[in-house]
Amino acid sequence: MSDSFDLMERAVERLRQGRETGPLVVSSAPAFAARWLIPRLSRFQARHPEIDLRLSAAIKLVNFDTEDVDLAIRYGGGHYPGLHVERLKAEEVVPVACPQLGERLKQVGDLLSVPLLHNVALDWDSTFPSWTAWLANAGVEVPPSFKPRDFDDFNLVLQAVFAGLGVGLVWRTLVAEDIAAGRLVALFPAQPLANGYHLVCPPKHLDNPKVAAFRQWVLEEAAA
Repeated sequence: MSDSFDLMERAVERLRQGRETGPLVVSSAPAFAARWLIPRLSRFQARHPEIDLRLSAAIKLVNFDTEDVDLAIRYGGGHYPGLHVERLKAEEVVPVACPQLGERLKQVGDLLSVPLLHNVALDWDSTFPSWTAWLANAGVEVPPSFKPRDFDDFNLVLQAVFAGLGVGLVWRTLVAEDIAAGRLVALFPAQPLANGYHLVCPPKHLDNPKVAAFRQWVLEEAAA
């Protein structure tokens, strides 16, 4: 039994030393990493060229006790017992279209005249509305025959929107740059969600200078 404890202690010590001397490892969901984090990372690298930052893109939650990850950005309600948690950004849901399609849709009811694209992989997020719920919140009566066009991934929905195949209901944070650049149009006012993005890590990781540097930078980016 003592040999097992010794092995465990040595493994924990190797993880601790690696966090202090190795790269800064940040875990994030793939969509958030690709569409929000990566476009901003050049500013972090310009400020901290001495830090080797590595992204770990994964849907599953990180086990900080067994995985070589320094901190994570999680989407959810913010309830992560035992971890340091800071809310980075609130989130909204918004219908988006390519400009050519969007210019034809002047009123909310016009949405029923075009294909509405639905990400079925979002069924795990109880705060994200279905098209039926979103339209009802916007005051539109949905006919019994209504059926959205299903996709099983956010990126598939987004590519279909870019291709003009219909209107997607998406997280605003992940398409904000496309809206600002005119590649997409936000058709109607966004509806707020209860979930949002959070910076999480074990409290002891906050003493790591690399973690402290990234934390300060990402909070500034989120506020901007």
